Amino acid sequence: MAGVTLDIWCLRHAETDWTVAGRFCGWSDPPLNERGRRRAGALQELLHPIEFDSVVSSPSIRAVETARLAYGEPRRDLRLRELDFGELEGSTWTECSTEMRERLADFDAFAAPQGETVTQLAERVSA
Repeated sequence: MAGVTLDIWCLRHAETDWTVAGRFCGWSDPPLNERGRRRAGALQELLHPIEFDSVVSSPSIRAVETARLAYGEPRRDLRLRELDFGELEGSTWTECSTEMRERLADFDAFAAPQGETVTQLAERVSA
C-alpha cells in the first residue's frame, strides 16, 4: 500500500436552532434552520467541482440535509451519530451544574449520564 493516499474531508452539519441556542444535541434530530440551509447550499460552489468517491453522513436530519445541499445524497451510517448526551440532551451549558460543567470540560474522560462515554463514541466512529 506504499504510495497510496486517501483524502477524507469532514464537514460538520450546518446550523440548527439548537446550535444557535447552545443546546447539547446528540441523538435528538432538529432540522437545519434557514441560515443553516443557505450556508450548506453555499458550499456547493466549493465542493461541486470535486469528484468524491463517496459521501457519508450520520442519519440525523441535520447531517443528511447538510450533505444533500452541499454536495449530494449521502449514504447514511448509524455509527457516525453524535455523542449520546443522555440526560443532558437538549440542555445548555448554563443549565448544567458546576460539577457537570467540570466533567464536560474534561471531555476525553466525559461520560454522559444515561448516555455514552467519549471512548464509546470514538470506538463506534472508528469502526
